[in-house]
Amino acid sequence: MNLSDMQKRLQAPFPAHMVSWKPAALTKDRSRALLLAYIDARAVQDRLDAICPDGWTFSVEVIPGTRQPTVKGALTVLGVTREDIGEAPEGDLGTLKAAASDALKRCGVHFGIGRYLYDLPRFWADWDDAKRQPVSTPELPDWARPEQERTPGGAYLVQVMNQLRQELPEDLDVQREVWRHLKAALKCLEQPEAAAPAQDTTLTRQGAANLHRQLGPLLPGLRDAEVKAWVGEVLGREITSFEQIRIGEIHALKLAARNRPQGDTPGQVA
Repeated sequence: MNLSDMQKRLQAPFPAHMVSWKPAALTKDRSRALLLAYIDARAVQDRLDAICPDGWTFSVEVIPGTRQPTVKGALTVLGVTREDIGEAPEGDLGTLKAAASDALKRCGVHFGIGRYLYDLPRFWADWDDAKRQPVSTPELPDWARPEQERTPGGAYLVQVMNQLRQELPEDLDVQREVWRHLKAALKCLEQPEAAAPAQDTTLTRQGAANLHRQLGPLLPGLRDAEVKAWVGEVLGREITSFEQIRIGEIHALKLAARNRPQGDTPGQVA
């Protein structure tokens, strides 16, 4: 395994719930912010652990004489090293740990981790200064989402699956039981779905009986022979048994029955 083989996986977008937003600028009343997307250092670590758990190291060297805690970080992935500077923010969060986290994220960008976030456009949005977050979470464009989130509900599903993983009990026996049920469910999903019945397939005996029962209330006062005669007039051919009706004709029959004027008899199809 070498770095070039892993590049695509390193550069892949993160799930939307792992992307956070911070202000690059604020209005005077701090009610709106120019937002920037970012990931935290733990996301970088998780990505590296998922791809090459034994193939990366990170070290920092403190840079003295700076106003804010500052370090030089060195990230080595599969024998390739990239370096960058990490700075801590001002205020209570200005610690060496924060500087090291910043350095890790910056070094990760050199390997493509989270680099796509720099391509996101900056935009102004309503800002909750008390909570230090946007009033509503911005939507990421499709290209900035992992493939499984590029369908309706995908982002929510990924988040739920991650939450489920966190909530698994520590008992290994229980975990094995959960896994056994999950494998059984996945096996069912892998079974080829039954082909949908062709629209020109005629009804089975049971299907014919069901349709006859459904049409009854829609055709009050008609005897069985009259119902068949009415169906024949709607379909344009003689019907002596409901088993002659095709699946693709059911909807048209129900629609015609609902729109049929009360009191019509066969020979007066609406």
